[in-house]
Amino acid sequence: MYLKWKSSYDIGVPIIDRQHKQLFALIDELQREMTYGDARQMIPDVFARLANYTRYHFSTEELVMKKYGYSEIKEHKAKHQYFKQELANLVVRHQNGNMMVSVDTYKTLRDWIIKHVTSAEARADQHFAEYIKKHPAGVNAFSLPEDCSTPELS
Repeated sequence: MYLKWKSSYDIGVPIIDRQHKQLFALIDELQREMTYGDARQMIPDVFARLANYTRYHFSTEELVMKKYGYSEIKEHKAKHQYFKQELANLVVRHQNGNMMVSVDTYKTLRDWIIKHVTSAEARADQHFAEYIKKHPAGVNAFSLPEDCSTPELS
């Protein structure tokens, strides 16, 4: 099952929606490599790019939450920390020679991103988006600091 972005996943905060789409694309790339390429060769590269982009995305969400004074930031950060640890565990398993990690990795990442944009966790993002939309500055008032550039993805 390849991951396909659906407009119903949008939360209405353009910067977050773009990043969610990119996370979908990275996880989809892993599936394509497992199916048609050399997953064993590509996993370290995909892991590195996914880990970098995930940190970037989580940092962006947390910066936006902080800027807008979102009261549930602590709970949201805890979810981010949990996933970062899960990803780190997968990386360690791969580094230790577990070749089944590619299938496990894909399933874990696929389930996480789908949950992140479609479940209670997504509702947390949607709740945050509604909070921002009601803020006098609006959803487009946020821009990333100059030193927070998008990680290299290719």
